[in-house]
Amino acid sequence: GLESGFDESMRIKNTLDTIEATSREAPSWNTLALLVNCELRLWRLNENTPLRHNPFLTHWVDALLPWAASSAARGRAHATEPGITTEMMFLTRVGLIKAMLHRANRHEDSSEFCGTSPRDLYNAFVRTPTQVYLDSQPFDIAPFLRMLVEEGILEPEATPDGHETLPTPPSTAAPTPSETYGSPRLNDFQQWKQDILEKLQTAPVPTVLEITHLPLELSYLDFLTTLLVDHALEEKSIDPEPVITSYIQHSLRSIEQMGRPPGSGPVVQGSAGEVVDHGREAQSRAVKLLLLFVRNLIRKELVGAQVLYFEIQEICVRYVWIKEVREFKRWV
Repeated sequence: GLESGFDESMRIKNTLDTIEATSREAPSWNTLALLVNCELRLWRLNENTPLRHNPFLTHWVDALLPWAASSAARGRAHATEPGITTEMMFLTRVGLIKAMLHRANRHEDSSEFCGTSPRDLYNAFVRTPTQVYLDSQPFDIAPFLRMLVEEGILEPEATPDGHETLPTPPSTAAPTPSETYGSPRLNDFQQWKQDILEKLQTAPVPTVLEITHLPLELSYLDFLTTLLVDHALEEKSIDPEPVITSYIQHSLRSIEQMGRPPGSGPVVQGSAGEVVDHGREAQSRAVKLLLLFVRNLIRKELVGAQVLYFEIQEICVRYVWIKEVREFKRWV
């Protein structure tokens, strides 16, 4: 399904980040094989998503930016067999990404790369470089940068020299939580909180499930924060970290559902009476509110960033088109 495909994509991206870091210290043909195979798998999992809306376009463009920023990086990697350098690995990976993006932009299939060995890719892109995979046309990164700028993902000043004229993405002021989210009546809500605390003592399992499926609203986020500050869960021998990660995961599934037309796709089960808005604007509002919660947890050291690693990664990749997400990524 869509969720499992995205989860697998995130695991592959995390693997790529790890391999890339280690490859700088110990380049090898095996490491190059891992790099290109991961890139190919990531591509195949997401190739049916239009590039403009592909959550991993940022990943591929980021990989190309060092190449685009320095013409000196091209064609200078040479080594005698069987040696391989970090530069050779970088240029092979860059060549593969360029070829796949070029094909996708022309609505052409990239499946042929899946049957090509890493050594053959190295020969084609680095050792004896040709334009065979680009149909004799020089690769231009500008269209892909423009997609990211127009979607509000990339700031113009972050692009390489020569692309300063890319249009500035429109910015919209974020609504305050009080403008966007309502709260239960105070008396009812106070009674609800008292009931929850009592049920945590008498029936912890169903009560924890209820807590993890609370709506993404400011009043409930305040309640969850209070539970952590007061150590209310620990006092009842309940580990708070799985509770919080489960709640964030439920919120992410609800936000994902907002991106689908009403009535399409699986329905995320939540609290009774929970109303799910739909559309890109609704998603943006919900993500901003969830970010406030996550940032607050980390700043107050209530939950460590490492505990929320996968949730943070999903937010930063899936919703990179939201300005506050990009700011959060730099902060975290």
